[in-house]
Amino acid sequence: MDNPLTRNQDLQRIAAYMMPAFPPQRSNLGFLFGTRHGVPEFCQTTLTLWQQGMFERLLVSGGPTGALARPEAEVIGEELVRLGVPASALILETAALHTGENVVFGKRRVDEVMTLAAVRSVLVIGKICSTRRYLMTMQRHWPGLRLSVCRSIISACRPNAGTSTRNFVRACSANSRRFRAICSLDFSKRSQTARDDRA
Repeated sequence: MDNPLTRNQDLQRIAAYMMPAFPPQRSNLGFLFGTRHGVPEFCQTTLTLWQQGMFERLLVSGGPTGALARPEAEVIGEELVRLGVPASALILETAALHTGENVVFGKRRVDEVMTLAAVRSVLVIGKICSTRRYLMTMQRHWPGLRLSVCRSIISACRPNAGTSTRNFVRACSANSRRFRAICSLDFSKRSQTARDDRA
């Protein structure tokens, strides 16, 4: 028989591994990893971070994925400008198809438009359930930075989950099959990124 307490403890341990806490800090660069899910929420959160002065420039990285013909970065960038983020603050990278390319191509794009050495700190913005993948990929392809993470983007991983890891786990514990699917998907993406890096 399934023990709800044990199941919740297991979910908490998995969440602590997948979603380590790196509280947001003011940074030279914001780095929004592209997505085709939850774009309005991502953009609204990013606008708030911009208004709070949490970053000076914003890299948005993402190419055309899934059924989306336009690059994710273009769609997100357009919405950010509509909301009030200055176009001059944005650096768009429109070719990346996975997390490894987000970082490699994104770093190259930053180097084209500003002094790369001036970037000493990065605020990562993305799905909370992908936090570890983002951080591992950043450390592999862009080492030496002070990294922090905006952990408020949850709805793209699990609708109506609130704004904390605890709320995320609470929402998922009602449907542990869904949570397992999220974990499996993120693990497979990390494995694919590692294979692409070795190719």
